[in-house]
Amino acid sequence: MKNSSQIIWVFLAVLMELSALGMMIPVIPYMARNYGADALQVGLLMSIYSAVQCLVSPFWGRWSDRVGRRPVLILSVVCTSLSYLWFYLSPSLLHLFLSRAFAGAVGVSVSTSFAFISDLTERDSRSKNMALIGAAFGLGFVIGPLLGGVLASYNQGIVALVASLVCLLGLVVAVFKIKESYSRVSEKSEASYVQRFSIALKDPSLRKLLLLFFIVSIGLTLVEAPLFLLMKDQFDWPQSFSSLGFAYIGFILALTQGFFVRSWIPLFGESKVNLWGLVLLAFGLFGLCIPDLRGVAFAVTLLALGFGCSYTCLTGMISLLTKKTHQGGVLGIHQSVSSVSRILGPALGGWMYGKWGYQVLFLFAGAVVGIGFLLSFLFRKWLPNTSQKQDVSLDDYGAIDSFQLNNLIQNQVPFSFFYLSQTKKSQKSSSLSVQNLLKLSQSITEQDLLTRSLGDNPVVLVCEDGKLSRKLSLKLLKKWTNVFYLEGGLLKYEKENFHENV
Repeated sequence: MKNSSQIIWVFLAVLMELSALGMMIPVIPYMARNYGADALQVGLLMSIYSAVQCLVSPFWGRWSDRVGRRPVLILSVVCTSLSYLWFYLSPSLLHLFLSRAFAGAVGVSVSTSFAFISDLTERDSRSKNMALIGAAFGLGFVIGPLLGGVLASYNQGIVALVASLVCLLGLVVAVFKIKESYSRVSEKSEASYVQRFSIALKDPSLRKLLLLFFIVSIGLTLVEAPLFLLMKDQFDWPQSFSSLGFAYIGFILALTQGFFVRSWIPLFGESKVNLWGLVLLAFGLFGLCIPDLRGVAFAVTLLALGFGCSYTCLTGMISLLTKKTHQGGVLGIHQSVSSVSRILGPALGGWMYGKWGYQVLFLFAGAVVGIGFLLSFLFRKWLPNTSQKQDVSLDDYGAIDSFQLNNLIQNQVPFSFFYLSQTKKSQKSSSLSVQNLLKLSQSITEQDLLTRSLGDNPVVLVCEDGKLSRKLSLKLLKKWTNVFYLEGGLLKYEKENFHENV
């Protein structure tokens, strides 16, 4: 596979940094306690990283679109290593907060790595290669907690020092093995961050995906800290056992994102795999309500499987809907959405755990993910899909009605319209709606349509009665993704928009 070696080096660099993060997460609350922090202060210490990251990630992404991915990745790794060293040397609780805030401000290697993958891969393989970064998350949260747990049994403080050194290993990979993946563009040709953010929110499909990603992230972050509290309060697990449990979750995530999702996406597409993931995630959260260790273990397995599927697919779909020159900026916005969830989720989850107990909390988190499932199901026809499956059924995919088509036009969704001319009847139509549609469409013959490149934007086929466009959609879906047709054609469209003639 082209660029495969570079993708592997990016994966290894990110794995080093995420392993260091995996070492830090279990030890942060204990270090805070050593300085007299109460429960609220521990929660705030966990949240400040994401709070600062939420503010700065889009600007790092914007900068990576301007100067390239490699400088941003290298600077991020260096500064993250320094933040862990600062944490290790902190003389007070205030310094712990400052070091974590600094870590959040520079911790953008993940979003930068997503941009790397986007640069290095074609559309049809982008989502499954994005899963490699998800696999790095999983492996990092296996290796990190295991190593951190062993070190903490001797000295809690030294964990941060070793985490700093692990980051430096990632720096060696970034400096000597990773090459620049992005062709720089001039600043004049780029939109500002505010414009980029505005564009992302105005695009209906991107807006839907960012909302879904936020809902899924909230559902998981609600239970992250309370899950550790549950193991301590309900089952009296020591820190070493909790670290092993955290490593198990990381292993399932790595297996899901590194193997399962990469195999499923080409067969079924992002939309379906995302739906399956949300079902597993919701049932996993509901299962945590069972006051039995075996039930909790099974629920955690479902949770990790589900989140691994959904996170990867949603990230891949966001990338598919983003122009090449905007990948860094939009994926930075995506990282900000993740950071917002990591600010709100732990605080709300901790409050609910203390006020109503773990069962109410886990039921609520499952219900949140359930809302995400319903929205994903409703949005499924509007989201990108790179399935290579040949037996595509147009009964549940491909057909759009007049109302949906008018929404595309009114919201200026980046679709390509192709008009398949059979007769000249439609050209003479007095319907204003039909005339406007034909002005937006590119007239094309059946032969040209089947032999030409359709570009990156989703495609809508239009003909007089819808029969020809339906037949060609089925053919095109075997080699192109995101092909739709106007159900009933212009004849039905004209009748349903008859009021425009008056």
